[in-house]
Amino acid sequence: MKRMAASGGYYVSMGAGPKGKIFAEPTTWTGSIGVIIPYFNVSGLMQEWKIESQPLKTGQFKDALSPFRELTEEEEKVWREIMDDAFQRFLDVIADNRSQLDRADVEKLATGQVYTARQAIDNGLVDEIGYEEDAIDYLKQQLGLKKVRIVTYQHQPSLTELL
Repeated sequence: MKRMAASGGYYVSMGAGPKGKIFAEPTTWTGSIGVIIPYFNVSGLMQEWKIESQPLKTGQFKDALSPFRELTEEEEKVWREIMDDAFQRFLDVIADNRSQLDRADVEKLATGQVYTARQAIDNGLVDEIGYEEDAIDYLKQQLGLKKVRIVTYQHQPSLTELL
């Protein structure tokens, strides 16, 4: 892991599997185990500016996260169930792929907190502090390889990504 490998970044690292070894650079921040569904309510501004939102939709939940009105109780229930299901899956994925952590350990760490590399080591979230070269050397040794070829994919950032 490099720089920031939190939440989704940590989730992806579980792809190493229960026998995999996870490396984090010394300055990596990771963890942030949890789920968030951003929701902004600007309905007060809409009223103040006398702007109305009149969406045309095909189902009662299609605009459930509209920032132009408050969530209904039914909508909040639907989104809370989605969020809870995703959170339980996140916990399961970690418990299944970090052999030194059981489900109770993972639940204690799942506060949404970001951990430094040292804290991640201390909590069993990663195995070793090191760099990409260290991870490559480890894999070469494990697989009995003399040489490896690293392929890096890059894409041109969009205007939105630049901003």
